[in-house]
Amino acid sequence: MMQRLLLPVCLLSVSLSDQIFAGSPQTKPQGVKTAVIVYSPAIPLVGSSQEVDPARLEGDYVVGDGLGCNLRVVLKANGKFDSMRIGCLGVCGVEAGDWRIDDKGIRLTAKTSDGALKNRPLTRLYLASFRHHYLLLQDETVGCFKAVGPSTSNSLHKVGSSEGS
Repeated sequence: MMQRLLLPVCLLSVSLSDQIFAGSPQTKPQGVKTAVIVYSPAIPLVGSSQEVDPARLEGDYVVGDGLGCNLRVVLKANGKFDSMRIGCLGVCGVEAGDWRIDDKGIRLTAKTSDGALKNRPLTRLYLASFRHHYLLLQDETVGCFKAVGPSTSNSLHKVGSSEGS
């Protein structure tokens, strides 16, 4: 007789890709070893080297409070990205190019840019993990993140996703 195993959905969200592919390494997606800042309010920040599946990073990320200078970055499945800086007077810069994971995080290479992002393009985003989500940090926000933890003003967070929830 076959028994059905019912698990709460929240247990599956801890690491869905690891649980689905556990025991079958030939079908597990290829990950890339990179630096990740692990954040937990209960313990000091921990830096680690983790294998990260690029597909898990794909999506639409935002940082900002919606009033001042805000940034939107879209990491696409084909290794392409788009980004846009938006201020109180509208769009103040756009860029597009290629992204890849390397040993320090995400490396961005702009192919086209305009406005504020032409003068100061995005070249590096650092990875942080918090409650089974990946957050992206810019050079200038890493210190703030380390001092106060994740917030909408210091870390790009994925929008329109139920990853990890």
